[in-house]
Amino acid sequence: MWIDSIRNLPLASQESCGAIEGYHLKLKLKAYDDSQLDALQRVDWLVHKLTTELHSGYWLNLYADESGSFPEVKAEYIASTSWQRALHIPDEAVLFDHKEPLSAKVASQKDASQMRTVWNVGSEFSLCSCSWSMQGNLCKHVIKVNMMYAPRKDVQPSLSFQSFQRVLLDLWQKPLDDSFSLDLSVAWVMQMQERIQKVAELAASDGIAQVAGKLPIQWANKRGRRTAIRRTSPMCILPHSNGSVQRDLTLKRNRKRRRLSNFSG
Repeated sequence: MWIDSIRNLPLASQESCGAIEGYHLKLKLKAYDDSQLDALQRVDWLVHKLTTELHSGYWLNLYADESGSFPEVKAEYIASTSWQRALHIPDEAVLFDHKEPLSAKVASQKDASQMRTVWNVGSEFSLCSCSWSMQGNLCKHVIKVNMMYAPRKDVQPSLSFQSFQRVLLDLWQKPLDDSFSLDLSVAWVMQMQERIQKVAELAASDGIAQVAGKLPIQWANKRGRRTAIRRTSPMCILPHSNGSVQRDLTLKRNRKRRRLSNFSG
């Protein structure tokens, strides 16, 4: 059942999963502060923590992304993700064993004599011997090994790739007489192709900053996203004064008297 659901349902990439885990780790560091662990069971402390630190930190990251200010905040968050940390591991640190094709060794960056073992290489269910992976997270060693294992021709495609391939085939087999379905299929295929190209550029580049600057859709400034509403003149909205209303009534009465005098004459 799990295999069928993974093959049929679209899956998130390891890059997005690593970014979500990095953001959750940042929230945990703020929420589980050692100096305030005794107040975890109090609701008022939780509300205070959410409104003063977690919520404000989220809006600071959003403002830094929209306005371009505080570049160190965004750079610090990007550097904390497992995907970005995997890009700093050199290819020479990864060792594949031909006798055991489903496992690989990754040398530690801090201590070269210490090796990390990655099992079930090339799969979404890869597991590493490091402490971060043992806690159920996606570590940088798994991402680095999968980066180097995917281009090999003697390996089977992952379940995510099979699901993606099935979606493309279903879109390609749409009836040609339905113009709406055809346009929708072409749009989906072009969008997926652009995403694949961006992922390939990200894997080949030195960092995510080089690829982010070439994206076709970018966040504009908060001031630019607001539509400029033209203010109407208050003189057009305010009602007429009593003097102007009385003057209009007097002009109408004079016109009526002139018409009656012409008819009587």
